[in-house]
Amino acid sequence: MAQGTRKHPPVPVIIAVVLLLIGGGAWYWWQSQRGATSDALVATGAVEAKEYQVAPALAGRISAVTVAEGDQVTKGRSWSPWTPGPSTCN
Repeated sequence: MAQGTRKHPPVPVIIAVVLLLIGGGAWYWWQSQRGATSDALVATGAVEAKEYQVAPALAGRISAVTVAEGDQVTKGRSWSPWTPGPSTCN
């Protein structure tokens, strides 16, 4: 054989290929461990908001609330007794 000829790649190339394979495997493992979040919330579209000013027609203090969250309230039903307070109207 002639001197200076090689049948295999140089050692730094072998080390680089091995490191790339290990790095690629580690990246693949890390991505798979994060898990596919199939129950993740995904939403598209636009959010529209409207602002309303809410103010009482009469001055006073609510003394009790006689309905619970989620109850249906019909027109004319008293849902909150109130104690009259000083009028702030001019």
